[in-house]
Amino acid sequence: MSLTLPHVGADAQITALMDMLLHGDVGAMQFARKTLLGCGTSILPFVYAALPHAHTQRDTWRLLHLVTEFRDVTAVPVMIHALDSESRAVRVLAAEYLGDMRDPRAFAPLAARLNDAHSDESKVWVINALGQFGDRRAVPLLIAFLEQTECAVDRYAAIDALERLGDPAALPHICRYADDPDHHVRAHVRKAIDALERQRG
Repeated sequence: MSLTLPHVGADAQITALMDMLLHGDVGAMQFARKTLLGCGTSILPFVYAALPHAHTQRDTWRLLHLVTEFRDVTAVPVMIHALDSESRAVRVLAAEYLGDMRDPRAFAPLAARLNDAHSDESKVWVINALGQFGDRRAVPLLIAFLEQTECAVDRYAAIDALERLGDPAALPHICRYADDPDHHVRAHVRKAIDALERQRG
């Protein structure tokens, strides 16, 4: 059964719980998180209002992580904004959420971050999100990225994303990496080729 707060003073209680989530000890944080989740989506406006005033990137991450539990479309603009966070952990959380939600508003912002140097350490999660989207407009973007990146992890992430998108047009581009120096890339290439050839029939 969901926990609820009494109508009288509910706003103050939610604010107190959020403060406990950010600044309490481990036990207090766990209690606050469980209680806030039990309140349902009614807490989201409070979380959104608190985000600009978060004192640390850790606080921002905790607030956004709470938001991810609800899979609410009102969080999409908030997560798009979080793609530009100074914190790698926040950028990763935002990209993962947007990929899971597949909201059309997030496609262009994610695509823009594909070649954004600011997101270098969270690039693989942007690539994964584009692969999850199911929008084949990402195919030429990922192919272009694949052909220019020097990072093996990014290469096989892009190959996996192209496999998930399921466009056989990507096959010739993926095949170019069959002899990649990195054995992980070669393994992902074989898997992607098998999957795309099966889809092509």
